[in-house]
Amino acid sequence: MKLLEMIFVVAVICLFASSFFGGFALLEKEKLYLDFLKKYEAVVFIDQDFKAKSKMGYFLSSESKDEWMLFIENYFSLESIRFFETSKDRKFCYDLEFFLSGEKYTIKYAGRLDEKI
Repeated sequence: MKLLEMIFVVAVICLFASSFFGGFALLEKEKLYLDFLKKYEAVVFIDQDFKAKSKMGYFLSSESKDEWMLFIENYFSLESIRFFETSKDRKFCYDLEFFLSGEKYTIKYAGRLDEKI
């Protein structure tokens, strides 16, 4: 009877230990998922805001462009952000390049000058 009780105790300890360490693995996966979700939401927001402001002609003023870039860089803790602007034949192109958590993202927008409000 004593041997059966010892086997039972060892089995319970093994189950507890495996679930305890498995819980840490689950927390790590949850942390990775939350980091991914945060990064995804940041990229989607920057993409939508950049395209909406580009369409409205917000970046024609260098002050407003610099102000927006500073806000985005600080709010999302970007490692770097660069803005490229080209225009010819009443067409304009904006490229936004930024690094978030070591990954490089590029957003492009192209339009016509007569489309602006």
